Amino acid sequence: MSQGRGVHQVSPGRGVLHQVSQGRGVLHQVSQGRSVVHQVSQGRDVLHQVSQGRGVHQVSPGRGVLHQVSQGRGVLHQVSQGGLYYTRCHKVTLLGAWKDIMEANADDTLKEWLTEYYDQLLSTWHAEMKWCRQVYPDPLPIVNDLITETLKSLDPPLHSCVNLYVQHRDTLSGLIELKQITERFARSMEQAVESNMKAQNCSHVASLDHLLLELYAPYRQYITSYQSLEEEKLGKYLESIKLDHEDIFETVQLLSRSVNKLFNFAKEANERCLNLTNGCGYLFMMDALKTYFSNYCKEFRRVLTNIKEKCRTSRRAGEEEDWTHFQHTLRIIQTCGDLIMHMDEFDGNILSSMMQTIAHYTNPSSPVKEIGKLRFFGKVSVLEAHAALFLGNPTDIENLEGLVAKLGEGDMPSVLEDTKRELCKLSEDVHKFSFDIVFGTLRGYLADVSNMEIWTSKSAGGALTSDLPTFSLSPQEYITKVGQFLMTLPQHLEPFTMQDNPSVLVALKHGKLPFTDETELPEHVADLWLESIARGTMHLYCEQILKIQELSSHATKQLITDIDYLCNVLDDLGLFASENLKNIDTLLKAPAEEYLDIAESMPQRLSHAISSMRNIEL
Repeated sequence: MSQGRGVHQVSPGRGVLHQVSQGRGVLHQVSQGRSVVHQVSQGRDVLHQVSQGRGVHQVSPGRGVLHQVSQGRGVLHQVSQGGLYYTRCHKVTLLGAWKDIMEANADDTLKEWLTEYYDQLLSTWHAEMKWCRQVYPDPLPIVNDLITETLKSLDPPLHSCVNLYVQHRDTLSGLIELKQITERFARSMEQAVESNMKAQNCSHVASLDHLLLELYAPYRQYITSYQSLEEEKLGKYLESIKLDHEDIFETVQLLSRSVNKLFNFAKEANERCLNLTNGCGYLFMMDALKTYFSNYCKEFRRVLTNIKEKCRTSRRAGEEEDWTHFQHTLRIIQTCGDLIMHMDEFDGNILSSMMQTIAHYTNPSSPVKEIGKLRFFGKVSVLEAHAALFLGNPTDIENLEGLVAKLGEGDMPSVLEDTKRELCKLSEDVHKFSFDIVFGTLRGYLADVSNMEIWTSKSAGGALTSDLPTFSLSPQEYITKVGQFLMTLPQHLEPFTMQDNPSVLVALKHGKLPFTDETELPEHVADLWLESIARGTMHLYCEQILKIQELSSHATKQLITDIDYLCNVLDDLGLFASENLKNIDTLLKAPAEEYLDIAESMPQRLSHAISSMRNIEL
C-alpha cells in the first residue's frame, strides 16, 4: 500500500495490520469503482434531463444505467469510508515515524526532531497527493486531514515536548526558536496546498485552516501569557542597567548611558513580539512595555532623590559649590531629552510595525503580500482568521481588532502615550530640581528681608541723625548679592546651552521651568533659564516685601533704593521687572496725599499692604 508514496515504514502491530488489510480491500473496491463513478456521472446527467421534462421518449436510460446508478451509490459510500480507513492507516505510520526520530536522535533537541519530522510530513503530503488523485475525486481535504490528525495524536504530544524544551532555557527565546521552525513548515504547507486548491472551495479552505490551527496550537497557550513572560524578561534586563553610584558625577554619567541600553532592550521586545506572535500579541507587549518604562522612571526618580540629598549634604559641608551641582542637573536634563527623543522614535517604530504586520489585513486597498490569500476566502474578518492562529481567546482577538480599527482611523497617533507623559513629567521634575539648586542661593539672600531691623529704624543704619541726604543711600548687601548672582548666571549657563544640543531643547519643551509661560522656546535656552530665575527672584522678593509690618520714612527710601538697584540689574540682563515689583515701587514712591488716587488702579492686596506699612489710611 505504501509503495511509491514516500512514507517511511514503521513496523505496525497485528491490530494495525488487520486495519491495513481491511483498508486494502476498501481501496481495491474504490479503485474498481472509479469506472462506475464515471458511469454514475453519465447516468446522473441522463436523470437530470428527464427531471427537466425534455421528453421521456427522447431519453431512455434503460435498466442498465439505472442499475449502474444504484451500484454507484454504494461505491460512493465506500469512497467516503475509504477516506477514513486511509487516514487511520497512514496516521499509524506517521506516528511511528515521530517516535523513531526521537529514539534514533536521542542526543538531539526538539529543534532537530521537529525539523526532520516536518520534512517527512511535507514529503509525505506530496507523495500522498500524487497517489490519492488516482483514487479520490477530491483528495486535498483527505491528505490535509491526515497531517492534521497525525499532529493531534503525536505521542509524546508536541505541547509537552515544547514545555520540556523551554524549561531548560529562556522561555521566550526557546519558543521563538521552535516557532520559526514550525512557521517554515506552515508556509511550505500553505504554498503546497494553495497550488492544489480549487478557488472558492470551502472544504479546501476548512482543511487548511484546521491544519494551520493544529500546527500553532502548542504556542497559543504561551502567547496568552505573553505579557507576563515579556515583563519578566524586560525586568531582568532592567536590573542589569546600573543607575546609581556613590559619586554624583559618576551617577550622572550612568543615567546618561542608560538611555541606549533601555531602548535597545525595548527594541528586542518588539522583535520578540513579531517573531512569536506575528504582531497579534501587540496589546500584551504594550502593557509589558508600560510596566518596563514605568519601573525605569521609578528607579530614575529614586536616584534623583539620592542626588538631591547628596547635593544638600555637600552644600552644608561646603565641599562643592552650587554651580557644580547645577552643571550636574543640566546634564540630567539632557538625559531626559534623550529619553523623550528615543521614545518618540520607538513609538513611531511600533506604529510602523503594527501597520506592516496586522493593520493591512483590514485595508482592502493593501493586498496581503504573503502566502495564504486563498485561505482567507469567505472570511468575514481576515484579521480574525489570521489572529486565530496565535490567540486562543476570542476576547483577545476582539481587542486586537479594536486596536487595528483605531490605527486605521488615525485615532492612535501614539501607542505609548502614557509612558511619554511619564517621561515628560520626569523632565519637568528635573528642571525644578535644577532650578531649586540655583534658586536656593537667592532664596537664602532674601529669606529674612521682611524681618530686617532697618525697616523700623528712624534713620539710616539706626543712627540718631535722620537728616542725611537721600542720594547718599546705597543698596543694601542682601540685594547686591542677589544682583551679583544674577549677573554671573549667563556665564554658568553659556558653556552648556550655547552648543547645538537638541536634547536640551526637547527636555525644556516638555519640562516646563518654574515661573515661565508655556510659549514657544526662545532662540537661546540660556535666555529662558535667566528669565525663569529672574522671575522667581522677583516673585520671592515681592512676597518678602509684603510681609514687612512697618516702614519708617527713611526705610521707605531705602527699600526704593534696593528695588531700583534690582531693576537696573534686570535691565542690564535684557529683562523686565514684573508688574508686581513695578506696582510696589510705584506705591512706595507715591506721596501720602496722592496715595489713594494712585492705589485705585493697583491690585488691592498690594495697595492695602503698602498703605499699612507706611501708615497711610485708605
